[in-house]
Parts: sequence; C-alpha cells; structure tokens
Amino acid sequence: CDDVIAQACRTAGRLTKVLLRIKSMNPLYCVAFDHGLDTLICSPLIRTKFIITELFKLSFLNKTFKTALLKKTFANTNTTSVMKILLTGCKGQVGWEVNRQAPAYDFDVVAKDSSALDITDIAAIRALVAETTPTIIINCAAYTAVDKAETDEAAAYAVNALGVQNLGVVAAEHAIPVLHISTDYIFDGNTTTAYQEDDKPAPTGAYGRTKLAGEQLLAQANPQFITLRTSWVFGIEGNNFVKTMLRIGAANDEISVVADQFGCPTFAGHIARALLDLTKQYQQKGELPWGTYHFCDAGITTWHMFATTIMAIAEDVGVLQKAPKVKPILTQDYPTAAARPTYSVMDTSAFTTGFPTLTINSWHAALREMIQAIHDNKANGN
Repeated sequence: CDDVIAQACRTAGRLTKVLLRIKSMNPLYCVAFDHGLDTLICSPLIRTKFIITELFKLSFLNKTFKTALLKKTFANTNTTSVMKILLTGCKGQVGWEVNRQAPAYDFDVVAKDSSALDITDIAAIRALVAETTPTIIINCAAYTAVDKAETDEAAAYAVNALGVQNLGVVAAEHAIPVLHISTDYIFDGNTTTAYQEDDKPAPTGAYGRTKLAGEQLLAQANPQFITLRTSWVFGIEGNNFVKTMLRIGAANDEISVVADQFGCPTFAGHIARALLDLTKQYQQKGELPWGTYHFCDAGITTWHMFATTIMAIAEDVGVLQKAPKVKPILTQDYPTAAARPTYSVMDTSAFTTGFPTLTINSWHAALREMIQAIHDNKANGN
C-alpha cells in the first residue's frame, strides 16, 4: 500500500510540474499535459477526486482549463453509479417537488432546509459535503420575499448571492456540479419581446440584484453549473400567487388583479423535473452543456388572466363554490415596495436546443393538477 501511495504521489508531482509549465496554456505542452493527466486519472487510487480538488486551488488555471480537466476526470469515471443529490431549500416550492420526485429516478437525496443547513455558512457546507459525499448539488434555497428585500437587501444578498457562491466554491473543491434557480427579476421588463440569455440584465429591485449577483458568483466559483432562470412560480407546497388568489377568491365576490404585466407562469413540479432530468443526463454522460438557460412553462399571460383561469378551474373542481368576478386594474393602481417587470417573458429555445430530450410544458394542465391536489388534500383532511 505504501508503494502505491508513493507512486501516486510521484505521478501527482510529475503532473504538477507539467501544469506549472503550461500555466500560460502554451500549445507546445498540450501533449505532455494530456499524457500526464491521463496517467493520473487512470490510477484507481487517485480517481477519488482528491488531486482534482487540489488542482482547482491553483489560481493560475483559467476556467477553460478547469473545464477540460473536469471532462477528462469524468470521462474515466463510472457514470452509472448511484447519484446522491445534496438538495438545499427542500421545503420551498421547487425543493419540495425535487424531493418528492427524486425516488422515481432512483436518486439518493440529502434534503436540507434552512434550519438544517445555513448556506451562508461555508464551514457548515464543507462539513456536510465531506460527511455525505454528494455527486451533485441542487440549490433551491433562496430569499424570495421580493418586497421585504427592499428594506433588507443585506439579508437577501447573504442568501441569494454569498450563499450561492459558497455552494459553488465547495462544489468546485470536490469537482461536483451545481444546479441553481434564478429569476426573471434580473430584467427590468422594459421590452415587448422575449428575453434571451445574453440580453443585458437590468434588475430594478433588491431581489433581482441579489439573484443576479448569485448567478455571477456561481459562474465564477465553479465551471460546472447550470442556472435555470424561471418566472411566476406556483406549486402545491409553499406560498404563491395561486394560493393567494384562492384565499381571497373564497372571501370576496369581486377581486382586482393587475392586467398590464406579462409573463409565463411556471409549475414548480416542471422545474423540479427539469432539474432531475439534467441530473440523470449528467449521470449518464458525465457532463452537461454548462451555463445559464431560460426555463419557463409555455403560455404568455397577465396576472389578471392567470387569476381568471385560477378561479374558473377552482370552481370547476369544487375548491370554490362560485368564482368571483376578476376585475382588471393597472400596475399604478396596486403599488408595491418593489417594482415588477412589465414584460418578463423569456425565450426558452436555448434550453430546448441544448437539451432536446427535455420538454417545455404548458402551465394550464399543471394549474389544474395543483388545484385538484388542493381539493383532494382538503377532502382527505390534510
């Protein structure tokens, strides 16, 4: 055993010398690098990611080089092994769905909410990752109180930016990827065409600023990341617009809802499925086309039309005895602490092109599914 360790160390030493020679990425040294790296990774002892983790700490390695390093690592790794997900924010809308759906994929899940894991504490993340050895991190933790963030931006930044950075840093130390969720609030909404991924961000409020910062810090911390920007999230678990509408609809004969803001409602269950499908693809291939993508359900609407549809379905399935009248109003008639994007429709074609086996679904059927679930839960006394 000592001989094997000594040989492994000599191999690592030779590779380190090669790396030092190619820190300027001189093409003349590429062949030597490939030979040294292949020798290192093919060693059963070192394939444990320890050396890869150490290499990530070398500051002179740029993002392109680190990505190549990771590809070589996982090209020689058995990608059919059981996936273990470290899931943060497991009690939120999307996190709850990820945890609920994961067993169908035969994934192991280490599910943590904010009381069990404070992502602003990098030492706590390091300890948990060392203890549980996940193969991927899915981050569903977020500060989502949009209006409250206007007066508490520091708290929002701690979770949405620094917390995300912490996850990225620790994941990079172990050469594992991070799947992350962002928002349409990184855009100002002053357009009439669907946003694409490379459109310039221009958040108008604290929530959007902190989420944008989280995107940027994650990309800097770990080359293995996918950020899904989504919008108007609704789900069975947690607080959301649908549940608010059902509550006030049950108590009023008429309600007023903003009719001049446009977007795409997105079911939390669909986001969760996309995250799990990405995890499955990573398990099978050992890599993904890393980067930022827009992911929203199909169907542009306004809050007013969304509310009208909610009421109609709720009456149809029996959640409401009678749907209230939904009166359209303007944004100026319903002032909020944080400005909402007027038009936050996002183009999802990059996602469907990059992941052709994954689908974008309509929010209409999912809305009925959610309201039916609420009805069934009430009928069962839950």
